[in-house]
Amino acid sequence: GRLTALVGGVGDGQAEVLAPIAEKAKIPFFNIGSSHDALRRACGRYTFHVESSAAMYLDVMAQWLAANGKKKPFVIHENNDVSNALQARFVKAVERHGAGATIAGKAAVKPEQPVYFNELNAIEAAGADLIVLLINAVDQIAFLAQEETVDVDIPSITFPETISQTRDYISSVRALAPLDNP
Repeated sequence: GRLTALVGGVGDGQAEVLAPIAEKAKIPFFNIGSSHDALRRACGRYTFHVESSAAMYLDVMAQWLAANGKKKPFVIHENNDVSNALQARFVKAVERHGAGATIAGKAAVKPEQPVYFNELNAIEAAGADLIVLLINAVDQIAFLAQEETVDVDIPSITFPETISQTRDYISSVRALAPLDNP
């Protein structure tokens, strides 16, 4: 049979590869995994986004912090173009939806950074009342486990990458950092 549609986009760069294939073949592509805003700006007429955009997620995160009385979030993001853009967009989301919240501080980290003790010390020194993790899903687990190990008593919220919304991932987080799961 003939290919009539593509469904995918889970995993780094997959949606960016599948969208042009769908355009060329003139078949629909249903993006179920990539929240990257750049993909939406380059959206073709055959691409349909089922996955929420990063901007939507960041707006909801800012609304959540406001609804929960958090006024001083500290942002941990990777030092790369995608994560720097997420961090900048989160700052705008807090300005719009944060009900007077201000960013307590920011730290750019390396992907797969093994230790986050300096960042955890900076978070406490800044008087933050919430940690916002805009780092990849695997690094989120490492950060949360270290946060719990050094007994930093500040809740964290994590950017919901597609993989981090799976049962296996959530189970891993609960096993490695059982106390820090808002």
